Amino acid sequence: MKEARDPIPSLAELYEDVWFRLSNAASRARDEWHLPVLATTGSSGYPEARVVVLRSVDRSSRLINCHTDARSPKVKEICESPLASWVFYERESRVQLRLGGATTVHTTDEVADASWAATE
Repeated sequence: MKEARDPIPSLAELYEDVWFRLSNAASRARDEWHLPVLATTGSSGYPEARVVVLRSVDRSSRLINCHTDARSPKVKEICESPLASWVFYERESRVQLRLGGATTVHTTDEVADASWAATE
């Protein structure tokens, strides 16, 4: 007798699940998605990937945020080539999420001030 499989979720269900997981990960340090990999284009033209801390998620504007030291090489990389990729992975469920898009660096503006204030 064949074992019944779970039904394949709809695109809308997957979308809801992704935003739920991202929102949880931003506020829970022990969540596996709290430490995604952020990949940028290095000054040499080769990809540079590193683990970052997911700091916040804004579903309505479809933004995800991390913090870094303004002196970090990734800041220069992002300013020179603003396209980046994020990779999230959860071992138990074997769910992998890959996101890509434009990035913005905020250092001395209200976005940066609000973001740092939220971590205190």
